[in-house]
Amino acid sequence: MGLGSIKQKLGGNKMVMTNFLQQRRSCRDFQRRILGRDKIEFAKKTIEEISNSEEGKGLFFKLFENGKVIYEALQGKAGYAGVMINAPHYIAMGLENDEAITKLRAGYSLEKLNSKITSHEVKTCWVTVTQVAPEIKKAIFGEGGEKVAYVIAMGLPMAQEIFSPEAVSSRKPLNEYVFSEKLGQKSDVQELENLGLLNILSSVRFAPSHRNSQPWIFLVNNPKVEIYTFNNREVKRNLVDLGVVMYYFEAMAKELGVPNKWKVVDFEEVGDYLKVAEITM
Repeated sequence: MGLGSIKQKLGGNKMVMTNFLQQRRSCRDFQRRILGRDKIEFAKKTIEEISNSEEGKGLFFKLFENGKVIYEALQGKAGYAGVMINAPHYIAMGLENDEAITKLRAGYSLEKLNSKITSHEVKTCWVTVTQVAPEIKKAIFGEGGEKVAYVIAMGLPMAQEIFSPEAVSSRKPLNEYVFSEKLGQKSDVQELENLGLLNILSSVRFAPSHRNSQPWIFLVNNPKVEIYTFNNREVKRNLVDLGVVMYYFEAMAKELGVPNKWKVVDFEEVGDYLKVAEITM
């Protein structure tokens, strides 16, 4: 299609995924009642679809319908300041290896699973369990449990969530993470608008990341958009966050009639950055 053609698609497009991302909030207070059978079965179906996809390679999932067992086992070991999220159900996700591509797929698949589940009026919150001892995780999650890196708490929210300005106040401005033609060369807002990319690139800053670090850099290089991260000691953690933002970028581009997917490159080092993937628009 080309970047110039995307602009023509913007007129009547509702950008549903953009709205979803800007309003996305994790839920930390869940009702104790279990979800209806239809919602549980939908979660199982979604897990199966992701497991059988390209993005699911090197990952495994397990749904625990009896959330009380998981909650009690992880209390004091995972959660926020050691306080585990109490939910009626959990989905465990494990990584078969520590390779960069698997980290990237983990973030992509986690957020794809989250967005699909929440589309069925279910709230979620994902919790990192990499700090929990392998032998404890194996006892909790069963065979292969030592490889579990994240759990998704899911259920109905305790109360109506209220939008909080603080939730987005710390996000980076566009000119800190979007460059044009070469790294370090800031993009012009009007140029991004003309290319039809302003909405997408403005919205990706709302994607969740570890401590809201937003460890991604987008390089607009017509007709491609490239994505980089910082080449530092946090790079493997950053790749999970990049997987998340790549999922949302793809989903928003698809709403504009661009069904292309990211092509992962060989994690090329470019100065202080690591080139991760590119997508043709």
